[in-house]
Amino acid sequence: WNAADVTIGAREGSLSELAAAERFPDAKVVTFDRDARMFDALDHGTINAALAFSPQPQIRIAITPGSVAIVQAAELSRTAEGFAVRKGEPSLVNFLNAWITYWQAEGWLDKLHAEWFDTLGWTARLSPP
Repeated sequence: WNAADVTIGAREGSLSELAAAERFPDAKVVTFDRDARMFDALDHGTINAALAFSPQPQIRIAITPGSVAIVQAAELSRTAEGFAVRKGEPSLVNFLNAWITYWQAEGWLDKLHAEWFDTLGWTARLSPP
């Protein structure tokens, strides 16, 4: 993938754009303002690959089966998310930390992550566009 004749799509201004430039410096990185446009470019052969965070690739596969495949040879990037809490709210910070700790210990957060990011069973609950 890291070759001058490879074009990789990424969402403009996203961590995917940074990861593509960092991990594939010899490839050409093309940015898109919308994921739909990036995946359309992939479908039409304008780009060779699209770098996107889960569950976007999985959703694309569910929407257009057989049109794309997911390459998961290596983790390209890791992010951390968090709660932003107004300063001076120690009770809320303590509650959120306890909530996260409890549900991690119970395994519920891992189960929920697997449901939303490793499977597409939840898409059956969506209304058609």
